[in-house]
Formats: sequence, structure tokens, C-alpha cells
Amino acid sequence: MKKTIFLNAGHSLKDPGAVRGSVRENIINIQVRNHLVPLLKKYGFKVEVVPDELNLIQSIRWVNQRAKSLNDGLALSLHCNAGGGTGAECFYYAESEESKRMAEKLLSGYCEELKIKNRGAKPDTATRFKRLGWIR
Repeated sequence: MKKTIFLNAGHSLKDPGAVRGSVRENIINIQVRNHLVPLLKKYGFKVEVVPDELNLIQSIRWVNQRAKSLNDGLALSLHCNAGGGTGAECFYYAESEESKRMAEKLLSGYCEELKIKNRGAKPDTATRFKRLGWIR
């Protein structure tokens, strides 16, 4: 049985995320996601794409409804933040060592493949909201 990866292009069509001039984070996220889908399928994963019109709460519900019957899967929300710094980071569920290990491994491979700075895996409690709904 193929492992399932749910891919969410962070934000939605109605929520642009970070904006600079005509550059909108949500559009970049969609482009990155669309590039990842065939690559992940090529490596044998089943990929489920979260519909772009869903807001944060709706996207979480959409994934949770589909993930209940899975024994193995991963849900990723892609973002291209504008908070300063360069490189990539990955947030994980703070109360799970397994979540931390997965985040570190995923981030390491991602940064190595793209030749970008690894800013580290961080617990979702380290965010300004002290928890991330997508992770929880």
C-alpha cells in the first residue's frame, strides 16, 4: 500500500499570505505544490491535494476526514514566509519525539536537495501563536 501525503499550498485563494508588490505567497505555494506532486508520485507516494479554495479550518477538516482511515501518512502545509532570514524551517508537534524526528529528516533532505540553508526543525510552541492548528 502506498504511503499518503496530503499537500496544502499554505493559505488559500482568498488569503494571499505574505505580499510584496505583485508577488503573493499563496500563488508561490501553489506553484511549489504543483511541482512536488509529480515528483512525490514518481517516488511511489499517493498524493492528495487540499483544494485551494479552503481556508485554514476547512483544510484541516478536509485532511482529518481523509486521514482517519490511514495507518501511515503525512500532511504538509507549504509556506514561503516573509519574516526575514533565508533558508527553510519545519515545524513539528512539540509533544512528540516522532514528529520532531520526521521534521528533521524531511527538512534535511529538502535543504540538501535544494542547496539552501537549513534553519532547523522547530516545535509548534515556538511560533507567535504558541501552537499551529495545521499540526495539532
